[in-house]
Amino acid sequence: MRISKNTLSLAGEYAVASELCKRGLYAQLTIGNYKSTDIVIFDENHEKYVRVEVKSQQSGTWGNVKGIKGNNIILICVDFSGKTETERPDFYILTDNDWIEFVTSKYSKELSLDDSEKRKLIIGDNNVPCWINQKSGNSFFKGIDFRPNEIIQYKEAWEKVFALF
Repeated sequence: MRISKNTLSLAGEYAVASELCKRGLYAQLTIGNYKSTDIVIFDENHEKYVRVEVKSQQSGTWGNVKGIKGNNIILICVDFSGKTETERPDFYILTDNDWIEFVTSKYSKELSLDDSEKRKLIIGDNNVPCWINQKSGNSFFKGIDFRPNEIIQYKEAWEKVFALF
């Protein structure tokens, strides 16, 4: 199955909302192009909420992911690669701490600063990886690429969502 680029993000957002609702949470998709949150999850009393950022891919790699931007937010990566229309995608659930741990583990050499090399990557504001040796216009290039096998420990970790409430 191949999902068009135009609808891949939406397919992922709806898939995540469906999974959250199946688990008894109220999940509301946000609308618009200038949003920093894809889904808002409320507790049963609507007193507490968690924001969800969804990243979808079908090619084997999530590209240029900026991560978890802020507090009270969770990243859910949706993997449609190799799935048919009737197969459920795989889901990987990361908290802000998981994201920092993943980035620092994967890019430990690029984050280090010693006498032999210059630092190439910093984790900037709101946990966004910034490549300080690469520029895009007047600012640093932001984001990283990764594959499902690199975040396998977060596969189907739905309990992380419930822990935020």
